[in-house]
Amino acid sequence: MSKEVLLNGNTIEVLETNFNLSTKTVNSGFSNQKTVLTFSGRLKKNKPTMVGTISLTTEQNSIGHTKRLVKKSRLDSVNNIGLGSNLKLILKSTNKDTEGNITGHIYDVIFTAKETTSKSNKLTYSLVNNPRVIRNEHKSGVNREDKGASFIESIQVGSKNISPSGAKYRIQLTGLPYTWFNVKIGEVVSGEVETFITNPKLSKEGLLNAQLDSSGKYSFTQIFPSTTTDKRYDVHVQVLKPNNFSPIAPELSYDSVGFSKKLLSGTWRSSIPGWEGWLTRSFTQKTKACQLTMRLTTTDSHAKVNGVTVVPYNHDSDGGTANVQVHDKVFRGQRGLGSTTSYPIRYVLSGRTFTTKSGAGGASPFNIGGENTFGVPKFSNTTKVLSDWTNSVYTSNNGTLININDISVSGSGTDNYILSFVVFVESFGRTDTIMSLDLDSIVSIT
Repeated sequence: MSKEVLLNGNTIEVLETNFNLSTKTVNSGFSNQKTVLTFSGRLKKNKPTMVGTISLTTEQNSIGHTKRLVKKSRLDSVNNIGLGSNLKLILKSTNKDTEGNITGHIYDVIFTAKETTSKSNKLTYSLVNNPRVIRNEHKSGVNREDKGASFIESIQVGSKNISPSGAKYRIQLTGLPYTWFNVKIGEVVSGEVETFITNPKLSKEGLLNAQLDSSGKYSFTQIFPSTTTDKRYDVHVQVLKPNNFSPIAPELSYDSVGFSKKLLSGTWRSSIPGWEGWLTRSFTQKTKACQLTMRLTTTDSHAKVNGVTVVPYNHDSDGGTANVQVHDKVFRGQRGLGSTTSYPIRYVLSGRTFTTKSGAGGASPFNIGGENTFGVPKFSNTTKVLSDWTNSVYTSNNGTLININDISVSGSGTDNYILSFVVFVESFGRTDTIMSLDLDSIVSIT
């Protein structure tokens, strides 16, 4: 059977054929040198037929194979305009060396005839099978135990923004085979001290001490749970025993801590304070959900709000605030986004007699249109002293912007007092927000 050495050092060989499948080199030694694959015979039209089996093997020397295959070979059609016939390579098996590097492929050659072909209308394909240099350092004359050659070329993790519902990341490190390394993953909440998270492959202290395999890779899966608070995760990686004896491949560049300069020029940071000799990359997990609480309070322990009496307690827990009864209405949305929906709020007060107040005083010391601040509440989202609701100014409440319209009261002097208004959320803020209204500034309760 025929056998040819390609320009990239790979060897192609015909292993078997029933259709005179063969290879030959034409224009040898010239710039247009190429290897030609030919076969002949009668085939049934429109039926895929195996015309033979070929092998593709990488270059080798006295030590062994010096290159490896990383992908299946492919056939690129070259100016086969007007021809319906086609040729395909089907990968049959793979050969590997003792280190797990792929050094050979065996393919079945499949031809589907659509018309008669000849020298005048032949099919032309380009065989793409680029090999990669094998970087097993022991084959380069470097003894790992003596010299400690260590190097990490790339680290693949995932998006820098982790979903608030949680995520599963596959973390893969690639570099010189058998490189030892450490990984630690820390969780940081509100800028506080790191807490190291665990993983089935990480110890109780959150440290992964491992080694790249014979192909120069190591991977593990890290689960980041869902959260209701903003978090940051820092992934720290350290190469063990880096030194100047590491074999240097032409396309790679080393730095003093055993990482490629390509890594250092990206999103990984080198030797941040407290992590000298490590690479660090940060990932954020922010909660998209945000809530607005519209709160009504009263110090009266017998008043009912919408038929419910809540046992008063000290909500500030500091001894300086009177015990208050609280009624909350909670609205949820996404940070920075508003709502096309208006939210009507209706408080029906019962269990006591409620009379709308009048006169000077109230939650805010101002007059609007001649009305005193006691009584029907007023709202402002720009000026604190013009609003009976606390925390209503969006420039000082982390961006929660709302409007309150159609404020009205009815049933003054009765045990069926109604306070109603409509809330329109223009934008939820960066944090949860509580706006509180003091019922005791609106009505007298007897």
